[in-house]
Amino acid sequence: MSSLICFSNDEYAVIATDTLAVDSKGNPLFFTNKATYLATIKTVICGTGVGGFHSRWAEYVNSRMNLLDVDNLDYHTTKLLIEMWDDYKIEFNINSELTVTIYHVGWSFDAGKIKRFAYRSTNNFISEEIQDGWFFKPQCVVPDGDDITEVIKNMMHEQRAIQDDLSKEEKVYIGGQINIIVLEKDCVRHLTIGEFPDYRQTLNQIL
Repeated sequence: MSSLICFSNDEYAVIATDTLAVDSKGNPLFFTNKATYLATIKTVICGTGVGGFHSRWAEYVNSRMNLLDVDNLDYHTTKLLIEMWDDYKIEFNINSELTVTIYHVGWSFDAGKIKRFAYRSTNNFISEEIQDGWFFKPQCVVPDGDDITEVIKNMMHEQRAIQDDLSKEEKVYIGGQINIIVLEKDCVRHLTIGEFPDYRQTLNQIL
């Protein structure tokens, strides 16, 4: 599991993730992109929970589906995620207690605005539309501020501080760099807005 922070309104969305991937014991394994932008449908796919599943899903959507936008994708998602998750658990011998949540943030042509959806393995991947504003995992506080990148950095650092006080069995491992995708109807930007204090040390450990 990892950090996911998103703010959106009708016109734009900002999706932030960390980049650290760890092994089953919590040791740094590699740095990875935890959000994938698909330009053909103006949609960002990201996920929390079991590592690698969001990438598998994004690759499937990109290479094997003929879609218009985030609404069109939503129509097919529940059935396909159920099938893919069942196969994924068998392939990687995943503990039945582990979970995954997939998020879609994209432009709806019919509605003429940004829409957000969540699909949780704990809820059989039933489509849940998320309303405008902030959503984030794990828990933290949204501080005051006009600079959204600074707000996101403060939130993610707080998430990490909270998780670092938990046991290895409970904690979410957050680290590496803070990457954001800024999504608008006709524009997308990918930015690295910060890194955690132990980024270089973790990088050397991984290498």
